[in-house]
Amino acid sequence: MYTLSEQEVPETGRFPLLGTPWSIRLGRASRGRTALEVYAGDAVLDVVVASALHPTVLHGAHTQASDGRQLTLAWGVLGEGGASGPPTVVTFTRGVLRTARSDARATVVGEAFWLCVAEGRGRTVTVTRADGTVERRRVDRGNVVAKG
Repeated sequence: MYTLSEQEVPETGRFPLLGTPWSIRLGRASRGRTALEVYAGDAVLDVVVASALHPTVLHGAHTQASDGRQLTLAWGVLGEGGASGPPTVVTFTRGVLRTARSDARATVVGEAFWLCVAEGRGRTVTVTRADGTVERRRVDRGNVVAKG
């Protein structure tokens, strides 16, 4: 299982998620809000801004091959002021019938976001919040090509 330590993420510059095709960058949006940029190579997959008005904890998911193995990344926001913490359970399913599944631990990044990487080609990702609320999202698949 892939794990990321909270202490590893710098406050400036892009940070590669070692052993994966992804990198992240923490930044600032309007009104000083924290932002998270998620990259696949040089292509931007998503930009997430911390907001008390954003009720969704699960913001995105992407699967891609890296060094001969398939990995799946999920990311999101911690909720209002980060008080809710990361999802208590992140489950990646790989089959149409959801027969192959794996649970993984989310890692807090920048005090406002979370990331979770699992081995295998995910089909869906489901997060369970501390209050029992469940969110599910289909995983974006394939390689991303930067337009230039």
